[in-house]
Amino acid sequence: MDKLQEVRENEQLRTLLMTECDIYFYDKISEVQFSGNNEEYSLACKAFAQDGSGGEYVFL
Repeated sequence: MDKLQEVRENEQLRTLLMTECDIYFYDKISEVQFSGNNEEYSLACKAFAQDGSGGEYVFL
């Protein structure tokens, strides 16, 4: 089981990460949401979480 799956299955850990670190985990891995703002990525990436300021956590 990978670490992301462990986090998804542990509601207490997800709640702690949301309240203490302001990290929200997506229900599923998705396209980067802000790629419509003319950013250019040198590597293809998929997002799995977002922080309170709108930054995304991605797999590279």
